[in-house]
Amino acid sequence: MKTFILRRIVQSILLFIGVVVIVFFLVRLSGDPASLMMPREASSAQVQAFRELMGFDRPVVVQLVDYVGAIFVGDFGESLRFQTHSLDLVIQRVPLTFTLATLAMGVAIVIGIPLGILGGMNAGKFSDLLARALGLGGQVTPEFWLALILIIVFAVNLGWFPSFGIDGPISYVLPAAALSVGAMGRLVRLTRSTVLEVVGSDYVRTARSKGLSGVEVAGRHIFRNTAIALVSVISVQYTYLLGGAVYIESIFALPGLGSLLDEAIRARDFPLVQTITLFIAGAAIALSLLADLLYAWLDPRIRLEN
Repeated sequence: MKTFILRRIVQSILLFIGVVVIVFFLVRLSGDPASLMMPREASSAQVQAFRELMGFDRPVVVQLVDYVGAIFVGDFGESLRFQTHSLDLVIQRVPLTFTLATLAMGVAIVIGIPLGILGGMNAGKFSDLLARALGLGGQVTPEFWLALILIIVFAVNLGWFPSFGIDGPISYVLPAAALSVGAMGRLVRLTRSTVLEVVGSDYVRTARSKGLSGVEVAGRHIFRNTAIALVSVISVQYTYLLGGAVYIESIFALPGLGSLLDEAIRARDFPLVQTITLFIAGAAIALSLLADLLYAWLDPRIRLEN
């Protein structure tokens, strides 16, 4: 188990280094990052001065080595717009984004997994048709469109919830509901298909022949084996939710990473854009590592094979 954990940690570190390198070169696709970051009305002398200040006049290899080294000591650079450390700005906005993504994931799990289990255990019946319809509907419904509909119905017409900003826990209801729909649909469909496979297995038939109730069979055998397949999917979906929170926050004017990223892009603050990108990528890698470890704990065969 220790070897398995160490291998996964090393792989995650190497993957993050690869992401850092990719982000470094993305800013340089235009050829001259100084021209990209400076305002269009900036003179040639101003662009040249900025190029020297940021070190863009040095060889690319030297810039890359310095950039990677700075990242791994926690120096993500200074925001051009806010004139402060980019990482500090990100850390200030992270709690709201993670809260929103966690609430959305919780809604998706609470609704999606029970529906998927119910549908898989009652194939062809009404509950199965309902689960399939909601799963398909969740996957094809655009989250930004649903967000606008929720605002019109529940904020403007009914006045039950605020339509923008943070005014206590109630402000998270509509954004979390809009953000959760895609993940909920995927969880319903995956859970249902996995349950259908498990239901026909020998050990489930044996459990039923012993007189166990449907609830006991579902809890002891079906859900436990289904959970193994769901672990990695939930990790991936949570990462998607972090990315999706960017535009959901913009729609609801929430002061999270989404609005910060929008400001940074509009202001050509690419050091801050890079920092936000790397932070989300790092969170995704960490979640993937956690999912691998949890997967191995649930199914010891995984760590033995690796």
